[in-house]
Amino acid sequence: MRKMNKRGSVTVLAAMLLVTMITVIMTFVHASKMLAVKGVAAEAGLLWCESVLGEYDLNLRNRYGLFGFYGVESDISEKIDDYAQRSFADKRYIRYEGSSCELYEYSLASVRNFREQAVKTGKLVAAGVVKKPDCGIRAAVSADTPVDGESALQELPSAGMREGMRMPSLKQLGRSEKENPVKKGSDRYFEDRYIQTFFRDFLDEETSPVYFRGEVEYVLAGKKSDKENQRTVKRALMTMRTALNLAYILKEPEMKAKTAAAAALLAPEAQPAMQKAVETAWAAAEAWNDCQLLQHGKKVPWMKDRKSWATDLESVIRSFSAEKGNSSLKKRTPYVDPGNVDGPDYGGYLAVLLYAMNREVKIMRAMDLIQINMRRCYYGSFRIRNYSCGLDAELKINGSRVHVRKMY
Repeated sequence: MRKMNKRGSVTVLAAMLLVTMITVIMTFVHASKMLAVKGVAAEAGLLWCESVLGEYDLNLRNRYGLFGFYGVESDISEKIDDYAQRSFADKRYIRYEGSSCELYEYSLASVRNFREQAVKTGKLVAAGVVKKPDCGIRAAVSADTPVDGESALQELPSAGMREGMRMPSLKQLGRSEKENPVKKGSDRYFEDRYIQTFFRDFLDEETSPVYFRGEVEYVLAGKKSDKENQRTVKRALMTMRTALNLAYILKEPEMKAKTAAAAALLAPEAQPAMQKAVETAWAAAEAWNDCQLLQHGKKVPWMKDRKSWATDLESVIRSFSAEKGNSSLKKRTPYVDPGNVDGPDYGGYLAVLLYAMNREVKIMRAMDLIQINMRRCYYGSFRIRNYSCGLDAELKINGSRVHVRKMY
């Protein structure tokens, strides 16, 4: 009887071990199956996201070097559901239960997202891979009617931003004509290369259809008319060149002696104050001439020397005396060309102003230009906020959730 009890106990124990092993094996098989299904779903999900990214706007890409697809989250989810149902139609071990998408953090209206693409494209520009944008108009068959006039200025990304240009300091501008205040190789440098390649300035002879003739000037000034933007930028150039010219006058003994002698003749009783006024007037007169040179496509070095200095003190004093202490630079129509071969041109000075300005404001105004021109040339309802550079999708498979993320 005892032997039979022992045998029965062994049998029960063996049966329990067998059941346990089978349960473990089945659990392992199920877990492996789920892992395999998740792996397949993840890879398939990335492929579906690639398909969505492949529907980028050709006009946006060709004209501005940006990748972005149009769509709201519900539409993108429907596309992914359609891809999934086609892919899993004959796979009975996969139960697809739908998807949800997140596009908000991938909007092209995000400064971070826009900047990343601008920097990438700017690097291609610097490497010579990208030279000029393709401004051909190829509107889609289903595109809505382009808009014209001031209606294109509605709902701009930079609306509410009022910060203007930041003037670079003398330290930034450098102490010799060989120094360039723009640090090549930085992200700020590449985003500025992007702006100066894909947007025109007043001296650009490109005749592509755009709202602003001076687009770079708009990025700098943010005014609603070319005239206001040009005036604001010229004022900034005048301020910059006056400061640099004054720095040169103050370090040149011969020029200091001339201004001291002129001050003694003009106001002997207040010579020190008059000398400072004469020095400032001379620097401003030279700055006016510098701006004329730049606007005529000439070069002006950062720091002057005797060869590159164009104005003479006598003409400044005559103007100074005639206006009772106020230099009448507006009445000066001719300009003196010293034949500079070194130094930056107009575009080079704009690059310095771009480099010194607030980066967020700069990027948002670049978005303005893209939205304005896309609305005028392609789709009247274009809004850059409706375009995305990536997506985050959540797939519901066999009761589990699979996350996939893809960007350009």
